Amino acid sequence: MKRTWRVRAAGMIALGVIGCSATHEVDPRVDEGDVQIPNGAVGDAGDAGVDSGPSCGPDPGSTDAGPGSTDAGANVDAGSSSDAGPADSGVFCHGRAFSLALTIPMPSNYVLAGFAAGAYEPGLVFVTNASPALALAHPISRLVAGDMSLPNYGSPKETLYKPQAKTIGIVGPEGATWLFPWRLMEGASTASSLPYYMVSGSDGPNVENRTNNLPALGPGTVLSASDGRNDESQALRNGAEVYVWSGSSNTWTRVALLGADSSGWKGLAIIQPAYGNSITGRYIFTQAKVTAGGAGIVEQYWPNALPSSAGAPTVVSPVTDAVPVGVRANGCELYAIRGTPGAFSVLVFRR
Repeated sequence: MKRTWRVRAAGMIALGVIGCSATHEVDPRVDEGDVQIPNGAVGDAGDAGVDSGPSCGPDPGSTDAGPGSTDAGANVDAGSSSDAGPADSGVFCHGRAFSLALTIPMPSNYVLAGFAAGAYEPGLVFVTNASPALALAHPISRLVAGDMSLPNYGSPKETLYKPQAKTIGIVGPEGATWLFPWRLMEGASTASSLPYYMVSGSDGPNVENRTNNLPALGPGTVLSASDGRNDESQALRNGAEVYVWSGSSNTWTRVALLGADSSGWKGLAIIQPAYGNSITGRYIFTQAKVTAGGAGIVEQYWPNALPSSAGAPTVVSPVTDAVPVGVRANGCELYAIRGTPGAFSVLVFRR
């Protein structure tokens, strides 16, 4: 099925469907490979690892759908932002402050949020309160333009099984255009009276146990995904410890210990070394308090291997009620959730 999708997309590129005939305007800070074409065609040249060609959106510097805009019904919350440019211009944003650009209310039946990353278009993935629960993914390019419709290509929704389990985290490693969500569950097994955690796929009741070598997980454990193109697209924060999953070895590797220089961590967003970016370490974002002063969304750089020393945590946004769930591979746009289950808003930060 994936092969059919790719052939379809490639055929549309060859026929000139994916090009400057697109009428869907996209913020210039959104990667060109994320531009969505009406009727479900998708121009994701990033899947092949090549540039997506000339952009048909506004020139860099345009403020369409950005700070100060009320484009297509998205609520603008605050601030201005320097133009970051598309990712394939060679821009990599780190260390600078974020501005809160957009606040987008979500439907009241959304009770859990996560990030859809990987080789296809990034997006935000949500679990609904249906019975059984559904996982829905919204491409970023549509959300920032105020379009709440679900894509009609790939897998726009997935049913989550194991009704006896509580879903406590969700990611879409394949991206919004091919959801295939993984989730972190509690109580997935009835064989024990103790909490049982499992990271699983969505292919029916036969789920996959990916807890493997993880230590006992705490109540604040969260799952995230990185916008990269390798098999380490899943990341997990268990208290101060951050792990990434390796599909080649079927193990979790601890890549960060956030330490005593920050505390009270909520959420997780991560940029990792991967096909599609050139960084040599990891950038981790959480909602936290920094010992040296300040609280909000915190960025911290970690080298590739422990126990190497990390960079100092830096507050990159003073917003203290936003929980990071995902960040673009170029570091220029970060996504967070504000509110409670059933009353979520997506916050889009740019720098």
